[in-house]
Amino acid sequence: MKENRIFAKSNRTEGLNIALSEHITDALNIFESIKAKIPAHLHQLIRLAIIFHDLGKVLPAFQIKTIKNRLYKPSSPLINVPHSLFSVLLIEENKVHKKISEILQAQDQPRNDQSTNDYLKFLFSAIAYHHWRETFSQLISSYSNELGELCEELEIQEEMICQLEKNLHEELEKPQDGWAEFIKFNREMARGLSKGVPFYEYVCPPYQLYFCQSGQKLMTQS
Repeated sequence: MKENRIFAKSNRTEGLNIALSEHITDALNIFESIKAKIPAHLHQLIRLAIIFHDLGKVLPAFQIKTIKNRLYKPSSPLINVPHSLFSVLLIEENKVHKKISEILQAQDQPRNDQSTNDYLKFLFSAIAYHHWRETFSQLISSYSNELGELCEELEIQEEMICQLEKNLHEELEKPQDGWAEFIKFNREMARGLSKGVPFYEYVCPPYQLYFCQSGQKLMTQS
């Protein structure tokens, strides 16, 4: 039994919460049922997006305030930020970059740094903005008090970062899938956000990617 179960959503019908690992598995199963309608070269990338999209729900504010997971640890900081944005801060970028390069190689696609970086941008954009809100434009284009304050607090309390990483590792502990190996708090990004760097400098919104040349190439590739 996991000590700090991370719940992704509540099941109003049965009155039970759905664990993050279960939610990811359910989403992957749904994708399997519709993937025939999606270009094959995007399948592995979409699977990665599904696995990572809700990592930000590990935050105490989501678990305790939103899901009412009262016994959850750590019990602070209770700073509310969109979980989708925070998900990106919990991904070890270098390992994902390597994974994407391996995917491209298996598909006999060019796997130079530029093409791998293009796919990485799309992946992070899909994760961060999968719950787009009207308020996001303002939130990501300038310094965000909530996001900056959260990153600053985590920076000075290393034990909280370790606990969040531990919670995710335990929740996603499936040796046959290896999901947990990609979990690592991005201290460099957090430091930048705490010092006033806008979020969009790290993760470009999807509508901007779509209109760039590399974005059109990835979306139309067969």
